[in-house]
Amino acid sequence: MPIGHVRSPLTCFKMCSQSSACEGVSVCLIEQTATMARLERKVNCTLLSGVDSDGCDGMVAAESSSCYSARKKQSKVETTTEAEVQTTTELVCQNGGHVNGSECWCTKQYGGRTCERLIRDCTEPYDRGFLSPDHDGVYDIQPVASPHPFKVVCGMKYGGITFLIKKNSLSLPLNWSAFKAGFGDNLNVVPDSENYFIGMDNLYFVTSQAPNNVHFLFHGVGTFVSAFYDNFAVGDEASSYDLSYSRFFTIPKGNDYRTETAVDGFENATAPIKFATGDRNQGCAIDGPGWYGVNCLGSSPFAGIWPTESGEIRFTGVEIALVRTWEFYQN
Repeated sequence: MPIGHVRSPLTCFKMCSQSSACEGVSVCLIEQTATMARLERKVNCTLLSGVDSDGCDGMVAAESSSCYSARKKQSKVETTTEAEVQTTTELVCQNGGHVNGSECWCTKQYGGRTCERLIRDCTEPYDRGFLSPDHDGVYDIQPVASPHPFKVVCGMKYGGITFLIKKNSLSLPLNWSAFKAGFGDNLNVVPDSENYFIGMDNLYFVTSQAPNNVHFLFHGVGTFVSAFYDNFAVGDEASSYDLSYSRFFTIPKGNDYRTETAVDGFENATAPIKFATGDRNQGCAIDGPGWYGVNCLGSSPFAGIWPTESGEIRFTGVEIALVRTWEFYQN
């Protein structure tokens, strides 16, 4: 099954290891244009010695010198030769799941072959048929590399939306540690919260596990503006959560209630597009909380400041969410 562009071969291996249907992967280096080099991380197709590769055969060159493949080792099935009858372990579903033919049908909160793990993001329950707004709400998710689960608000419309930040009356901090950990309402107490942020560490975990599209929605009194980014990701804290994406597009003014036409808030920022706060400003004179962009040439979605064709506008409300492709919005 084609996945598309991912951040590294390791990401591809992880995705394959979590799919019972996957038997191997093919990884090809991407020839980068000047634009891609600015916005996307270069794929390094090397399996590091420190990575546990017990689950894979060694990488071998494919037909192209820029492509490699790896085959998943088959797990051993315990058998008995008594009466020359071969038996296998019966499928046991966990966490409230039940057997449906040869697979487990999991509850909306769990995933995996036997429902043994929490969902990775809000697309998983949607893909298992939980489509109605009745299934909107707070979920525990645990992305592939995350050491712990965390709560998000999920919307089942448009393929499963993972809300990363909702801000209407949220007072935003200025310091690095608060943005790293996240802030706002406790979703256990306020499940319909319009004021929370999952934190930069969790943003890294959820955007690094697979290709993502992100929707920035800005709104205020009489204003409604959208900005979309394909293959959106942020790095880890050591990289200052550097931002990358492959394409920007928007819904023009006058379409679908949009009152202004957004422009790319990061187009003037040169790589690396680092995150900055008042106490870690990356050499940038911060004009609000949570700024992105070297030399202050980016924008601050956290502060609700965004450029449009009519000029820069400060909005009272912001939603930033992981979404499926644009086709989900058209159908």
